[in-house]
Amino acid sequence: MAKKSFEIRKELGEKTNRFEELRVKDQRSAEEQTEFDNLRGTIRTLTNDLDDAELTEAGKKRLASQGLSNQEREQAGNYSFRKAISDFVNRNGNLEGFEAEMHQEAVREAKANGKTLKGIGVPMMVLENARAATGQNKGTANDGGNLIQDEPLVYIEALRNRLVLVGLGARFITGLVGNLPLINGGTFSAEWYGESDPVTPGKLSLPKKTMSPKRLSVAGAYSLELINQSSISVEMLLRDELMKAHIAGIEGAAINSATNGPVGVLNTSGIGAVAGGDNGLAAAWSHIVDLESKVAIANADLGALAYLTNAKVRGKLKQTLQAAGVPGFIWDKEGMNGYKAAVTNAVPSNLTKGTSEGVCSAIVFGNWNDMIIGQWGGYDMVVDPYSKKLNAEVEVVLHSFHDVALANPASFAAMKDVLTA
Repeated sequence: MAKKSFEIRKELGEKTNRFEELRVKDQRSAEEQTEFDNLRGTIRTLTNDLDDAELTEAGKKRLASQGLSNQEREQAGNYSFRKAISDFVNRNGNLEGFEAEMHQEAVREAKANGKTLKGIGVPMMVLENARAATGQNKGTANDGGNLIQDEPLVYIEALRNRLVLVGLGARFITGLVGNLPLINGGTFSAEWYGESDPVTPGKLSLPKKTMSPKRLSVAGAYSLELINQSSISVEMLLRDELMKAHIAGIEGAAINSATNGPVGVLNTSGIGAVAGGDNGLAAAWSHIVDLESKVAIANADLGALAYLTNAKVRGKLKQTLQAAGVPGFIWDKEGMNGYKAAVTNAVPSNLTKGTSEGVCSAIVFGNWNDMIIGQWGGYDMVVDPYSKKLNAEVEVVLHSFHDVALANPASFAAMKDVLTA
């Protein structure tokens, strides 16, 4: 029986780790050399097998999606978080209708990732299905448009659109199963040889970098009165509150790491570093250019290049001239230094440098295409109507699994001692 992609990834990771152990040894025994040569071929075969498996699985998913009836597509786009919570609270934990069907789909999806749901399952089918039913046209009032109060919110698409990092170019990958090894491939160099000189092949370099699912939990409480409303606006409000917390969790970890979570760009080994001073320093034009130069010197200045910082730094740079007595502020209408610049307060402003304790901010420059944000499966929504019963509130915890990695750390550079006061 053909192996699943997650099984191939696991084996590929093990073989790659062993290959790397042998590759860095100064001397290998005859047995080790034979193993090393065999591993090279095995890794190439597994890489091809993984490509084939992922292609097959993607095709099956597409066919399954195309196999949905028009009614199922419409329902998937209009899945109700509010109704699922309300059913759970008012029907003694029992869902009904489409939300119940999707829970069973989520159970199967979680099982493929080796996990067991503890609450209401929301599968990727619901979170990603953006297609409307054919035949009826929502955009035409007389062709069904009058029956629609509001366009359905597709959670994942809205999440992508509101993540600042995705807006900069970071790649958000969903539907992952098992660990995801990031293999950048070999590094090749060109050299000139005499007409009859033998060519020395470059060694294959396979980095040890694996993305694995890490649990992100979003917790909050809704009033019973709100949950029992059936308005489309209430549904949007519930989703919006979940999404805001979800975005904050992902971006905070992707930028500045999280306990038990991903290692963020500011803490990733191998990124370029620009220092202001022993005790921090206000960012100057030279620092902004130095960030760009760090990435360019590493030959990584291709792709979605942009700056990222927080609101405090932006406010300061909008008032700081590029050079004394010369018109032109560091942060202008277009951004900085000819590149796009974005702001999120997920970029910390409480860093420490020397005697400047808890008052330093960060600026990051890089090719954001090299940041990968992964998601495994859908969501596990745990509903607790008891803990806050005296307040007539229902606690909701949304569990999801993510990881963040930089395909090439040299694609980024950071200044982490920026003073704004």
